[in-house]
Amino acid sequence: MTHNPNQLPISPEANSRKNIAARVSARLLIEKLSSTPSIESRIEATKGPFVEVGAVPSNPLPKDSIINMSKIDKQLLTSNHYRPETIATHYRQRFTKEPKIITHRDQAPNPRFYRATGSEFKTAETGSNWIDYTAPVYDDVDLIADATNLPFRDGSIGSLYSIALHPSAEPVFVNEEAPRALEPGGILVVDGVKPDSLATASPYFDVLKITRNKDGEITNYAAMRNNLPYQRPDVATTTLRSAK
Repeated sequence: MTHNPNQLPISPEANSRKNIAARVSARLLIEKLSSTPSIESRIEATKGPFVEVGAVPSNPLPKDSIINMSKIDKQLLTSNHYRPETIATHYRQRFTKEPKIITHRDQAPNPRFYRATGSEFKTAETGSNWIDYTAPVYDDVDLIADATNLPFRDGSIGSLYSIALHPSAEPVFVNEEAPRALEPGGILVVDGVKPDSLATASPYFDVLKITRNKDGEITNYAAMRNNLPYQRPDVATTTLRSAK
């Protein structure tokens, strides 16, 4: 046995404590390395704004949404693709029957005390014209945005959220406008997605999560924009023909 105090043998008890600590540290490291970021945290990490396109702005999120808005601190800018109309949602107090009309999601009342009774279009006044999207909108929406022709520069939007888009608008939004407008790493979330919107796999998105109903049909969809440069469908077709 050595008499050097710096080389004294370690006791079995100390060895045991070190082994346990090492195992715990290894487990925590593995969990950290293997954990998948949530969709909400991915949205938080994006640089550009978080925009809702085409949904009824005043409609609270459904219970089966693929994301939890309460876990996202980033402001959600609400818009509506109906021009020049927005939507007002009617509620009725469950006990007093008092009516309540709202025009923005943030105004949605507590569903324990109010129930939605329907929605209707209303004219939303704007600034100089409807073409200039920078003109002020005199209504309780943040902007007016056509889902099939988003008024955003290429790669300038952090995340896009959509629900209740018209069947003719949603495929264009998902397959053309969303990949064009989103930044690399940007997030697309579509609740209540329609089958035609996902008829073909998009080369611009990596799927993060999908949910299905009891019949196996996709109901909600979330994906992340990859780094592939966007090409308009007509340009992409011309490029492929030239390659042949």
